[in-house]
Amino acid sequence: MHALLLSIIKYSYPGIFIALGLGILGLPIPDKMLLAFVGFLVFQGKLVYIYAVPNICCFHLCRGLLMDGYFCEPRLFFR
Repeated sequence: MHALLLSIIKYSYPGIFIALGLGILGLPIPDKMLLAFVGFLVFQGKLVYIYAVPNICCFHLCRGLLMDGYFCEPRLFFR
């Protein structure tokens, strides 16, 4: 977990996107703890709130479209 948090500090916004994606794929990465750490980095001034929030929203939108669309309507993906 320590290496993951250091990679978020190093790669900033793409690191957040990748870490959230790894959590969805099955690695034991708690999303809420990750988002709290991002909030802490915003508080420290290492990340900018205006860029961090759309990054997280974009990830959850992509996840919702892919995962929910895949499970709800598989005909859309397999024509």
